Amino acid sequence: MDGSQPVTAPIARAWLAQPTARYRHGVLGDTIEAGSIVVERSDGRIGTVSSGANAVFEDLSPRIATLNGVDRIVVVKSYLERGSSLAIIDADTMKIIAETPPIGHAHAWLNPAGIADFEGRGSAQIAIVRQPHVVGVLELWSWRDQMLKKVAEVPDVSNHFIGARALGMSWTADFDADGHPDLAVPSLDRRSLRLIAFAPKVRDIARVSLPARIVTNIGSIDFRGHPGLVAGLEDGRLAVIHE
Repeated sequence: MDGSQPVTAPIARAWLAQPTARYRHGVLGDTIEAGSIVVERSDGRIGTVSSGANAVFEDLSPRIATLNGVDRIVVVKSYLERGSSLAIIDADTMKIIAETPPIGHAHAWLNPAGIADFEGRGSAQIAIVRQPHVVGVLELWSWRDQMLKKVAEVPDVSNHFIGARALGMSWTADFDADGHPDLAVPSLDRRSLRLIAFAPKVRDIARVSLPARIVTNIGSIDFRGHPGLVAGLEDGRLAVIHE
């Protein structure tokens, strides 16, 4: 094979490596972050991507996501002086090929919330929550032509609390049965669950009040033959949300 041709082997697995304490934020429960990511492809090739000396990967695990037909790595990269960005890694070149702009100051973090064709345009969008502890703005970034472009913002959301290891406090599904994926994500105070649609425009499908704050990842269950969502609350109860 001509070495100049792109390789499209799917990603088998990826993991954080090179532990470092150079970014003492501790938002995920400790002050050890990753200085690199190791990627193994299905053809057996292994490569490493470095965050660089001025940044870390402030995440618990890299996400393997198929973006417009190609496997990519999606991960939170935090700059020591400028805070977090969302980074996209190409597994063929083993390079970061796109990033959102850093939030702007140290210890300002973001958490991905979902990856899907939320807008129904035939290309992927990545939902992130910017500063889920104090700002709580959901941003929708479109991935087209190897570029990230912000296409929507929604205030009053959260998908994490300081020190928690639960990063999956959201769920993607077609909640209004219109053929397009939607996003379930807590409000900023985590006392309600918002079901948000993005097509044909951004809107709340529903907002469900909860008796206590959500503190766990959100999951999907079959509730008496109907789909439902489930999450743990801070008072020890389990919340089941269904039609």
